[in-house]
Amino acid sequence: MSYDERCLLDQVYTGTDPVLRTFKNSWLPTALKDPATFHQFLANVSLNLYQIQGRTRSKTVSVEHHAIALRTVNSALSDPTSNTADAIIASIVTFVCYCVCREDLAGFDVHIDGLANIIRLRGGIQTLDHNPTLRCMVFGVDLSGACRRDSRPKFPPPDRLVQGIQGAFRDKLKLTLNHVPSPSPRPWANAIPRDRILTKAFDDLLRAINYTKIRTAHNEDWIEVKFIAFWIDPIVHSVLGQGPDTPPIDRPSVVQETTRIGLILFLFKLRRVCGQLGVSTTFFVKKLRTLASTMAWKTLWNTSEPLLLWALYVGMLESWGTEVEEWYTETTAMAAHWMGMKSWDDTLKAVKQFPWIDGVFDDECERSRAGFQDIVSTLEQDVISP
Repeated sequence: MSYDERCLLDQVYTGTDPVLRTFKNSWLPTALKDPATFHQFLANVSLNLYQIQGRTRSKTVSVEHHAIALRTVNSALSDPTSNTADAIIASIVTFVCYCVCREDLAGFDVHIDGLANIIRLRGGIQTLDHNPTLRCMVFGVDLSGACRRDSRPKFPPPDRLVQGIQGAFRDKLKLTLNHVPSPSPRPWANAIPRDRILTKAFDDLLRAINYTKIRTAHNEDWIEVKFIAFWIDPIVHSVLGQGPDTPPIDRPSVVQETTRIGLILFLFKLRRVCGQLGVSTTFFVKKLRTLASTMAWKTLWNTSEPLLLWALYVGMLESWGTEVEEWYTETTAMAAHWMGMKSWDDTLKAVKQFPWIDGVFDDECERSRAGFQDIVSTLEQDVISP
């Protein structure tokens, strides 16, 4: 093993970044079983280190291992006795992950289509049921690519695995008032009454949040990629690619699409916190801004006003450091003031009526607090000034 390879594995074993924990706990055991998968695994680790640390050497090492992995897997694919084996699928999965992390959607399409063809030739996705880790990896990388452009994923969630994990907590995850700090235990139900997919997605998210409370109460860490695989990504799968074909123009459609995007942004935040690979919210931050700029303020929101605020607030947190940060801060502050809120604390209290996990987003909230409060204070001063 070369010096660079040892350094990469050392980073994987000792790094504290959530992504590195995911590489160590979820990807490394599979990578060690096959040469092509191992080299592409190292390429993916190097690429993520470059994105985290900005070191040029990491990018160079990533390209080198990617080239080795390509040569190795092409040789393996030429063998008809093993070209649909688990090892081949694992190696292709690492290539798909590489493309997602590089935002190479053309490359993603090539590899995900190849992966789908190999799985078809071996008899379908159910032939991976004997290997739960690989089944989840296939689902995860496919979903991450679909997340980049709001498209429908090719592969279904590992429903049997999900049901098995969630089933152990089913009796403890009831939708009761005690679980939600709100006058209504399901405030989204009134705002989006027509959309069964979205309503179920919010209900499922509430159960997932209740699961984190159970783990926290037992002093157990829930911030890991397994939480995403079994609780969050199935929800993401249900709402991706479900937007309208044309820009919404009527009140119910605007409410539903704004809510869907806000929900996706919130789910993506959890995916990032827990170390899911290739998470980017850029596409949806821009999409939400376009929708709110052109439609939302021309619509009578009525009971949906708090839900609009929640979506904008999540978008504001995700816009930090981007070219649309100022717009989000101003628009969210204006929405809060319009709804009668006069401070940051009042606004956050209203936002927490909807899905939220205390302690997880504190740093992000603190970054946006001052700018938001300045705008609200100015708006309030304009109201009381003669």
